[in-house]
Amino acid sequence: MDAGCGTGRVTRILAQKIREEGMVYAVDIDSNMVSHARKNLKDFKNVMVIQGDLVDIELPRKVDVIFSNAVIHWILDHKTLFKHFWDLLSSTVNNDQRGKILVQCGGYGNLTRVYEFIKQIKESAEFKGHFVNWKEPWYFAKPNDTEKLLKEIGFTNIDVYLSDAITTFPDSKAYSQFVKTVVMKPFLQYLPDDQLKDRYVKLFLETVEKSRLSWSLDFVRLNIIAQK
Repeated sequence: MDAGCGTGRVTRILAQKIREEGMVYAVDIDSNMVSHARKNLKDFKNVMVIQGDLVDIELPRKVDVIFSNAVIHWILDHKTLFKHFWDLLSSTVNNDQRGKILVQCGGYGNLTRVYEFIKQIKESAEFKGHFVNWKEPWYFAKPNDTEKLLKEIGFTNIDVYLSDAITTFPDSKAYSQFVKTVVMKPFLQYLPDDQLKDRYVKLFLETVEKSRLSWSLDFVRLNIIAQK
């Protein structure tokens, strides 16, 4: 299962790797992403695109591997998620191999400097009235907490660790486009019109520029490998 397949870009690679001997279930909760994935993967006979929530998705059969890239930090209840992953994985012994999870997502400390700037603007007099009911939509877990959780569920051969992945953009335009559509998206959804959204982004870019930081993002990735 490609857990959170998006438009299917990585699903395509997975499908090519396993060839027609296997099947990839490409799952995403977003109907727009699912529509794009079905279009992009229509020529692959070994891919089935399914719309659903990862915490309770039902698949046609058990899977050998659950793969996920840059998705599960958007799911706040990791205990329920990993319990469901356990249920979806095959228990059949095959050359001493049982079902595995291979996951990378945002980890503890992810985008610390960027979110500090974004939150400063959110809490300013100009914008704080729009964020009265604000709730952080992500969970950047610590390795120890994730490892403990996986052990409680029953996973073995667990390897959980953080890695830095600083990404630098060629110019402010490229940086702005990415930040606006990905990093700042949860914040901008609270604003009622495009004028305010553009103002928010403009203030953020000015703050980054004044800080003399390069056009970069300080990603921290949580890498999770475990076996049923």
